[in-house]
Amino acid sequence: MRYLRCAPLVPVITLIAVAVVMLGCDRTNRGARDSDPQTTVRDTTKISSDVLAADEEYAAAWLRGDWTAVSALTAPNYYGVSTDLELDHAGLEKLFPKVRALAYEKQARHVRVLRPDLAVVSYEMTMKEISDGRDISGRYWYATTWTLMDSGWKLLMEQEIPLDDSHQPPN
Repeated sequence: MRYLRCAPLVPVITLIAVAVVMLGCDRTNRGARDSDPQTTVRDTTKISSDVLAADEEYAAAWLRGDWTAVSALTAPNYYGVSTDLELDHAGLEKLFPKVRALAYEKQARHVRVLRPDLAVVSYEMTMKEISDGRDISGRYWYATTWTLMDSGWKLLMEQEIPLDDSHQPPN
């Protein structure tokens, strides 16, 4: 998903996607919202750590060119968006062989635990990447939404927004 481009509808698509995530993601822990607030506070640190580890594992799989690992970390109902591209899980699989990830440098990552089974990670990232023969390296604002399923944390949604002019879409 590292090379995603879309039209000016990104803010609208993002709001719709967040609403879908909040209302319709697969939850394995249905009663978690009613749990003891102290437990939730204590668990937030562990959830954040687990989600950051999954996010790192996902990036490492891209750097290794390991589709099996990327797919295993991605939810079946995955959605990815950027300034001129939208992808579901099948689209991500088609895009994967065209992308060669060379390096990712993430700045401070922020985790927001929305529920015990849903968290968002956001950060600025400088990446070196080639997609379909084109250098798309640059700075991006990046956000990933993770959901806890029976087999562990899975990437439900990702969004990347370019922060500089180094990779404007071709005319």
